[in-house]
Amino acid sequence: MYSSLIVDFAKAEGVDENLKAIDQMKWVQRMESQAKEIVAKEILFHNLFCL
Repeated sequence: MYSSLIVDFAKAEGVDENLKAIDQMKWVQRMESQAKEIVAKEILFHNLFCL
């Protein structure tokens, strides 16, 4: 599930293997941004609905 979620986010943001080949730092930054967004949403969900 997690890997398909990352793939979906990457596609939505236009992050692909071509970008990785051309500009690795930009690729890492954009993937990290996606990961932070996922974590923030998970924390928010947990705090709102699981406590």
